[in-house]
Amino acid sequence: MKIETIVNMLKGVSEAEMDLNSKRLEVKYDATQIQEDMILFAIQTLGYPASIERESVQKDARMEKS
Repeated sequence: MKIETIVNMLKGVSEAEMDLNSKRLEVKYDATQIQEDMILFAIQTLGYPASIERESVQKDARMEKS
């Protein structure tokens, strides 16, 4: 099963899209329903290393506030 399929099944995740070229997973989620560490745990449970790029998180947050 694909990573994005599993992550999309998590309550609170609205979209997960994998970019195979950059090996990055972009996840859009509702922070009131799921925490970042739960998303990371789900990915790591599948056997993949995972970390959060803070720059991307902050950049997206600024874009949503506009």
